[in-house]
Amino acid sequence: MTWFQLNGQFIWSWFKDHPLTLCLFGVPVSYLYILATKYSFVGFAVGMITFTIFTSIFLGEGISNKTIISLLLASALVCIQVFWK
Repeated sequence: MTWFQLNGQFIWSWFKDHPLTLCLFGVPVSYLYILATKYSFVGFAVGMITFTIFTSIFLGEGISNKTIISLLLASALVCIQVFWK
């Protein structure tokens, strides 16, 4: 949701023309961020993965070697936190 709220202006003119309406969507997004702080390591990694995929799909940016390594590290971080007892 955050990605669309921030980057939607580059894809759809409605987002660019209605910034105050988009601010209202910040309330549920903020609430979800508060809930996600319990699982901050997962939120960070999922944010990295989501940003990469959405930027590639919607803005046409390629995935470089640096991006692939960042995704692997983010995935490793989640695996360590979830599966390491």
